[in-house]
Amino acid sequence: MRSLIILTFGFLLFFMSCNGVKTRLDETDLGWMSYDAGDTLVFRSEKGDLDTTFILQRDLKYYPYNPIEKDGKYHPQVGQIWMQSSVYPSRKIEMVYLNKSNPDEPAEGFVRFVGDTFFTKHDNFDLLESGLIVHGQKYEAVYSVTSNYVISKGCRNIKQLFWAADVGVVRYVTCDGAVWDIVE
Repeated sequence: MRSLIILTFGFLLFFMSCNGVKTRLDETDLGWMSYDAGDTLVFRSEKGDLDTTFILQRDLKYYPYNPIEKDGKYHPQVGQIWMQSSVYPSRKIEMVYLNKSNPDEPAEGFVRFVGDTFFTKHDNFDLLESGLIVHGQKYEAVYSVTSNYVISKGCRNIKQLFWAADVGVVRYVTCDGAVWDIVE
């Protein structure tokens, strides 16, 4: 009986001590975490319509460690940004999700914006060589992202998103061709 207790205690101690190596989102990964709670994003269409997004929450955290998940070697850091949009005023929506599962690789995740359009690593992320000018403001290190994943019916989806690494979303184009620019 005593050996069973010692064996059980040793087994528990072993699993509790195996926390995996914690990963950290690096500067490049954090470029996708451009917003803080309380930020307000206002976009104006070519027709003069407004779309307002409120940033509700920004988290960098570690979920409880699970040694069985993947290879159990790393404990991933997770970054999340939660928003509420004038398009869906009653819903809290996860806008950015990043998971750094391996310290030697970029974080994986998605950007979700307006109308349930998801942008993942399987989409086209193209760095614009000359940047982008919006209302006379020049943005450097701008990615043009074209989504391959659409889950909404009708034309409430974004066809193309322009993300400036140091600012966040500066322009988006909906599936009907409407261009929405950030209002400074």
